[in-house]
Amino acid sequence: MVHEDQSPIAGLNARLVGRDRSTGSPVDVVIDDWWDRIHSSWRHSTHHLAIAYTARRAFDHLPDDDHVLLAKLSNGMECLIHVTEIDDFT
Repeated sequence: MVHEDQSPIAGLNARLVGRDRSTGSPVDVVIDDWWDRIHSSWRHSTHHLAIAYTARRAFDHLPDDDHVLLAKLSNGMECLIHVTEIDDFT
């Protein structure tokens, strides 16, 4: 699946379900857009963010679909998240 339109939550601040594994703190991100609009499906990408997401998806039992977003953490680093990981908007 390739999303043709920008994510309706692009630009919003979100708090993720769960906590940072190293600090125990809540994780807040800014949503950029659907990953497949920026690159390609995470399943076929060799981008380091997609590779990291693939490993985390298996560990965290995330759905196997393309509802994956590029997000920016508060420290400026980027990551991929699945829409089901969003708890609330801040």
